Amino acid sequence: MIEANVREVKAKLSAYLSCVEQGEEVMIVRRGKPVATLKPVKEAAALPSMKSFREKIRLRGLPASQTIIRMREESRY
Repeated sequence: MIEANVREVKAKLSAYLSCVEQGEEVMIVRRGKPVATLKPVKEAAALPSMKSFREKIRLRGLPASQTIIRMREESRY
């Protein structure tokens, strides 16, 4: 694990990000105390498809168009 202070990381962020991309972890310290760790991102899980998402949603009530028509008709004198 690489250790660097805040000022150094701020000045050379691109270099530290390159190290992280190669699998290294970088511990950021302020006045000798650890405050953060930069580490590689694990593989993100694939998001479900929109089709499967839509299948889970159940529609209730009237369609919005019919609701709007009904509201317009009710507000007329």
